[in-house]
Amino acid sequence: MNTFVEPIVAGFVTIPTKLDWLQGFFILSVYAIIALLFGLWTGFLQWNFNSSKLIIIRVAATSLVAPALLEELFFRALLLPYPSENTDLGFTYISSLVSLFLFVIYHPLNGLTFFPAGKQTFSNPVFLTFAAILGLACTIAYLSTGSIWISISIHWLAVVFWLLCLGGIDRLELSDN
Repeated sequence: MNTFVEPIVAGFVTIPTKLDWLQGFFILSVYAIIALLFGLWTGFLQWNFNSSKLIIIRVAATSLVAPALLEELFFRALLLPYPSENTDLGFTYISSLVSLFLFVIYHPLNGLTFFPAGKQTFSNPVFLTFAAILGLACTIAYLSTGSIWISISIHWLAVVFWLLCLGGIDRLELSDN
């Protein structure tokens, strides 16, 4: 196996321990508190849950693949050094900043290209703040556990909750699809 692929595979085959899941839950909880307070204060987030079972299943399933799995594969497993590689702390820090920067700018670029329905939302400064904080949370989870599954779970739960409970479906005009 080439050295480029090994860290990616390691992130996927590292099964999270109970302590890793607990740490992931703590990271998700901190993110959720910050996002909810900021989002409700700015009016960007609004409590809104009226989805059918079919929409819930569709949102949960599709969000697991994109954005959670695909974005975490690229922005964490591919761009960050695997934690057990014993890389220089400075390199890990710079890699994390680059990954985070690319993660944030990816969203408005995605709205301009592949997902035009998200253009307005994905370029909103409040949304980009959420993306930055979520990216930071997923980076911390990945680097501290070595398992991509924790960051995938955090990303997935945050997106699903936003779409189904905090007005995300309406913002992205997905309710009719």
